[in-house]
Amino acid sequence: MDTLTDVQAVAAEAFATLDTGRQIGPFSSRLSFFDLDDAYRVTAVVRKMRETAGAARRTKDWVHESHDLGRIQRVRTGLGICLRSHGAQPLRDRRYVPARGSREPRIEPEIVFKLAVVPAPGMGEGALLESIDWVAHGFEIVQSIFPGWKFSAPDTVGLHGALLIGPRHSIAGHTEDWGRTLPTFEIDLKRDGTVVDHGRATNVLGGHVSALSSSHRYSLAR
Repeated sequence: MDTLTDVQAVAAEAFATLDTGRQIGPFSSRLSFFDLDDAYRVTAVVRKMRETAGAARRTKDWVHESHDLGRIQRVRTGLGICLRSHGAQPLRDRRYVPARGSREPRIEPEIVFKLAVVPAPGMGEGALLESIDWVAHGFEIVQSIFPGWKFSAPDTVGLHGALLIGPRHSIAGHTEDWGRTLPTFEIDLKRDGTVVDHGRATNVLGGHVSALSSSHRYSLAR
């Protein structure tokens, strides 16, 4: 992608498709060249479009790497997303999430971090863990504006739907415990009491702190 016009055109198409229930062909299959750098430029433009339309920005980039996404699409990289103010909500306040406007929605267990300070370049995982204010369990609702969940990593601008955040646990004073637990825990996703999927922390780029470190280094390099 060589021109600002291309970025604006892709962003406009993505923005016009999100929350409508419609689907489009992956950008990576229609453009001669479309990589993660292009995707981040598109995401920035879509973010501004949302803000102009009245959706307040809630966060900076969050690390997102889905067990399901990685297993099915072989996406193995830290992906940045920007949440809208109504998209991130306390889990206790929601008994259900409306699927209207979403296509092929899925639910994914997540680990959510809130950073207390901006990480410094070259930070090791131990120091990075100490920069985290709290950790929480969560569920992300994802969708695919591309039919059949067939796309490449740069197309993931259209995946995020909502993030439901559970009780927050302070990291301060417990970094050693969290340092042992976060890289090794496992989780079951159940539907009506029946296990439908099983995940491991190592599925997320070797662990959540490792994924945060990888994504941070990528952001600094861009």
